[in-house]
Amino acid sequence: MKDSAYTSVLRHEIDGFISLRKARGLRMTCSTALRALDNYLVEHGIDDKALTHTVVDGWVADSFSDLNINMVRNYINNYIQFTKYLHTLGIAAFVPIPPVYKQGYVPYIFSQQQIDAIFQAADNLRISANVHNSNAAVQFPMVLRILYCCGLRVGEALSLRHQDVDIETGMLRIRNGKGNKERLVPMDESLTDVLEGYCRFVRTSKPHGSFLFEGSTGEPHENSWARNWFRRILEDAGIELLDAEAGVRSQTRNICLNCLRHTFAVTSLRKQVAEGIDNYRSTPLLSIYLGHKKLTGTMKYLHMTAEIAEDIFVATTEYTKGLFPEVPV
Repeated sequence: MKDSAYTSVLRHEIDGFISLRKARGLRMTCSTALRALDNYLVEHGIDDKALTHTVVDGWVADSFSDLNINMVRNYINNYIQFTKYLHTLGIAAFVPIPPVYKQGYVPYIFSQQQIDAIFQAADNLRISANVHNSNAAVQFPMVLRILYCCGLRVGEALSLRHQDVDIETGMLRIRNGKGNKERLVPMDESLTDVLEGYCRFVRTSKPHGSFLFEGSTGEPHENSWARNWFRRILEDAGIELLDAEAGVRSQTRNICLNCLRHTFAVTSLRKQVAEGIDNYRSTPLLSIYLGHKKLTGTMKYLHMTAEIAEDIFVATTEYTKGLFPEVPV
């Protein structure tokens, strides 16, 4: 039998766990965390196979002091998988709660003034576009309206077919969302009216199953087509991309089409605040609407309360005016 690469009291269990993962074809991302655990057990002379609360806390404090919180979370998640294996062997092992991920970036949110400028520039394409790009002058303003008003991903919008648009119910059918999931997306009445006019204009000789935003080959436009036109729109609207050289991009994702999706989500939450709707109750519905796989994908928008906080502060101040005594001067 091959000698173990590990030397602690749990060396055979670690070997067994790794062999099991290899047999299942799983990625071996756990080896670094288990190596750190093995070293800790050896260095501290721990010869009891039971991983108590004290042992695990000591290991985390000793081994992860120089790692960022996201790396610590990865290590602990790998360790938790190992504890499940230990439990099947009848070995007690404390399971810690993984720390919360730090947000890697702050999504860019357009102001209302910028949104107005974007749509004005898009509508002016009808005047400035040449004959070769005349289809973009009609198609792209509609693409932007769907992205902003429905919070769709770019690929979802470009993949829409005429049969996916139900004008009577004001509903879009997303067939190939992220994770190959299908969902129905209700539209605001104002968007439904605009989309109805667009469909009447472009469907003159198109079959029912044709794409809503098709190129010259009859296939839907690529994402790059939308990105290129959006750059032109931003330039015409006077909106500059973030300065990557100034180090801004490391914290904030540069302005892109997906920012319309972020803006939709935050605008929706702000509107709920203004109408007195509890965000935490409505967030699951917004998560389904956006096609998020997990609720955590939507919850991040609740932390983006820089603008929301001002609204709440003003509303609260007005509501409590005269309720509290002033501090004597």
